Amino acid sequence: MRYVQRCDACQRHSDTSHLPSEPLHSVLIPWPFMRWGMDIVGKLPPAPGQKVFLLVLTDYFSKWIEAAAFSQVRDKEVISFIQTNIIYRFGVPSEIMCDNGSQFISEKTRKFCDERGIRLITSTPRYPQSNGLAESSNKVIINSIRKRLKIN
Repeated sequence: MRYVQRCDACQRHSDTSHLPSEPLHSVLIPWPFMRWGMDIVGKLPPAPGQKVFLLVLTDYFSKWIEAAAFSQVRDKEVISFIQTNIIYRFGVPSEIMCDNGSQFISEKTRKFCDERGIRLITSTPRYPQSNGLAESSNKVIINSIRKRLKIN
């Protein structure tokens, strides 16, 4: 704790607490890996292989994060990631919450989810707070990257 309080990078990139603009409502999820929040982080500074995006899925129950780096994120990458990192490891989820990105709401992605009984829920356009868990996971990832790379 003392190290974090004295760490310049930790202090610069830590969250400032804000009071919610309206009353919070609990999201009741009965078991782990039933509902996932999905989003893309990027464009980031290029990593090996020119990977500049992170595809991030966060479990609503446990807050477990699954992420992978990509040079581009199309429906093909989304489907492959869900299949390999979510379904094969944790089972078929009941729901995936995402924004209205073309790679998330494409015909191929919808068909993939429909065939497996996954309900694809899209957040309100231009209102990222409606997929708040995914957005807060993104913030954690971005702040961690900044601290480790000492980026302002």
